Amino acid sequence: MSFEILYITEGSECTPAAEIQFSGQRLCVLRFSEAGLPKIEFVQDLYVGRAVEMSFSLAEFQEAVQVAVDGLATWLQNLADGRT
Repeated sequence: MSFEILYITEGSECTPAAEIQFSGQRLCVLRFSEAGLPKIEFVQDLYVGRAVEMSFSLAEFQEAVQVAVDGLATWLQNLADGRT
């Protein structure tokens, strides 16, 4: 798979999020809303300093998003349960 998932914290409150990268280029960030629903934010930046063609299989992208959502949900549940 050409996607990589990084589990990160954001902001001063260290909010958990999942960042999906494609071929080393940051593509989107997944977070859960206050209502507990996953939200996706597509980002544009000069992360790697080179052109990366953002063309990929929908099935691979869907799989990456699902893995990221599942991993982020597990992380949040562990935090709620007092585990890290």
